[in-house]
Amino acid sequence: MAKTELEVDIEQEAIVRLVGRTCRGPLSDEDREEVNRLLAEGDTVEAQKVDKAGRTDCGYDFNDTILSNELDGLEHEYECPDCGLTGIYIAPLFDE
Repeated sequence: MAKTELEVDIEQEAIVRLVGRTCRGPLSDEDREEVNRLLAEGDTVEAQKVDKAGRTDCGYDFNDTILSNELDGLEHEYECPDCGLTGIYIAPLFDE
């Protein structure tokens, strides 16, 4: 099913793009296990270091993903078109 192109208000797009968001890329299974182990131990600082070092830094402009969905303040699932990373993000909400 083809996704319908949404018409985005130019000011809302500018606000979304004020924050540079790029895909960090996938995390290997081994690094993910290490991150989960560290988080279970409560070591969030070291978990962040392992997470950052283990990413492939895809670099895809994640704002393109945000702007391809409704700006409705709700959770949206996504898949990076470059590296295939999947996840969930919360869209910004703009008052009409």
